[in-house]
Amino acid sequence: MKLTLFALALLIISSPLFGQAITIDGATLLSGCPAPAAKTVIQCSVASDPANPDGEYVSANGAPYFKVAASVATGVTSFNTRVGAVVSVANDYSYAQLSAPPTTIDCATWTISQGGHLTGSGCVIK
Repeated sequence: MKLTLFALALLIISSPLFGQAITIDGATLLSGCPAPAAKTVIQCSVASDPANPDGEYVSANGAPYFKVAASVATGVTSFNTRVGAVVSVANDYSYAQLSAPPTTIDCATWTISQGGHLTGSGCVIK
């Protein structure tokens, strides 16, 4: 229902009819929805209509009803030769591309070698 009302709101705001009459109605059959009328936006819920699929239908400015299709967010489906449910891996981004670069590194243990190299283990970058 949220998606349908959101789609209807976009239709109304982007429509030259904005500010005109708006009707929201429930009906079992599409034929039971209010008749399309000029300067009116109508949303009608349809269920169990043998001639039309269940769902939300909209008419604007006297035009015939159309079924509002649900959109599905799919996200990224491929990147750097990876396909499917793509998640980031090492070297996908440079340090400069991070919106919130890490500011601290907490390590369980630190070791300093004789050459002065600092090595941490059990580290968490925050």
